[in-house]
Amino acid sequence: MEKINQVFCLFEQSGTFKNCFRGMGIPTYDYDIKNEFGETDYQLDLFKEIEAGWNGQPSIFDKMGKDDLLMIFFPCTYFEGMQTMIYQCCSYSHKNISMEDKIKIALERTKVRELFYCELLRLTGIIIKRGLRAIIENPWVMSYLEFNYIKPTFIDWDRTRRGDYYKKRTAYWFFNIECGNGFTMNRTKKEKLKFINNKNGEKERSMISKEYAKNFICDQILKTSPQRNYKQLMLFE
Repeated sequence: MEKINQVFCLFEQSGTFKNCFRGMGIPTYDYDIKNEFGETDYQLDLFKEIEAGWNGQPSIFDKMGKDDLLMIFFPCTYFEGMQTMIYQCCSYSHKNISMEDKIKIALERTKVRELFYCELLRLTGIIIKRGLRAIIENPWVMSYLEFNYIKPTFIDWDRTRRGDYYKKRTAYWFFNIECGNGFTMNRTKKEKLKFINNKNGEKERSMISKEYAKNFICDQILKTSPQRNYKQLMLFE
């Protein structure tokens, strides 16, 4: 079982992983610029922190030690496969605009994607230089990162098998921490998301269930069976 002093969850607003870690007795805190779920413990611009850390200036990374863990849900909007149709100027949502406007949109998206990609590379450089234990998560469906980033340590091809809401193939990059090879099949009735409206639907699709988070932490990070922590983990059933 990995010994972890505390966990820094970056870019996680939902508090799902944070609360699961806490339920296992590990101090954990969410850091993000937004607080739409009321779970963000520290609101700050993480991109500015990455820039500062990369340039050797004071940053949040100064608080992190080698016995801590960074759980990073890096923004995937500009990396996911659905964006490909925008870059190819064939997005259904843009069907009623001119080709010139489609190209303008594609150009703007490409610029923003480059900015996000550079921030991801800088973040990776900080992790490696400081020897920090970190796990980066990102969707793995025709992802831009598949051809332009480090090969992932582990790919979960079907998250519903561990109790998540959707299959949603997901990649994980483990740095300075060994990836476990356990697998805990979901044994409880799978919770269903209730979509309130289309506006909230996209946000809810990006969420991870507490059952999945619990199983992933035990299987891949702590390398222990969820049943060993049964009394604590009942909080998440």
